[in-house]
Amino acid sequence: MTAIRARALTVAGAALLITGAVTFTVATMQIRQAEASVSSVALPPLAPLSALRAPSGLPPASVSDAATLLARPHMGRAFGAIWLPSLNQRWAIVQGTRMSDLRLGVGHVVGTAMPGATSNTVLAGHRETVFDKLGRLAIGDRVVVRTDDGRFTYRVTGTRIVKPTAVSVLAPTKTAVLTMITCYPFVHYGPSPQRYIVTARLVTSELSAVAK
Repeated sequence: MTAIRARALTVAGAALLITGAVTFTVATMQIRQAEASVSSVALPPLAPLSALRAPSGLPPASVSDAATLLARPHMGRAFGAIWLPSLNQRWAIVQGTRMSDLRLGVGHVVGTAMPGATSNTVLAGHRETVFDKLGRLAIGDRVVVRTDDGRFTYRVTGTRIVKPTAVSVLAPTKTAVLTMITCYPFVHYGPSPQRYIVTARLVTSELSAVAK
């Protein structure tokens, strides 16, 4: 009787294990199907950072007073650096926002003003690399940009979250403004459905001898 009971318990245990494995597999498949369904309908189509470009037909940016900014650098060429003192971060600025450009540093959006110009200078970077701490910038923090034209210091004036299709953030302005863009949320699996925007105004310009 003892042997029969032990055999019965063994068979019953094996059956429970098989049932549990099947249940787990089915549940996992259902969860994955649900996630795929949600991701396919919940997230809007994304405009990747690599697609950023100022709309054509916009008026050119005027240069800052007493400055004649140098010619625009070639695509993919580093032409300056951005320093965020409050975050203790410094990165190269590269012309363009292609994937290859953004691997090298912060990308300058083609068609927007060069740093120091009296208009909107737009810089973009990945949330996982150069702009991973952009959300920590506070109003009043300094942003220093250095190029061959000189050293330009901006002060943060605001932050906001927009849709990736909000091209208004690339539009020219009547004053010297710096706009920084990255994906949002900062901690998110897969493509981010929004963009985090930091704006800053130019407060001081120290022009190089070449630009004077």
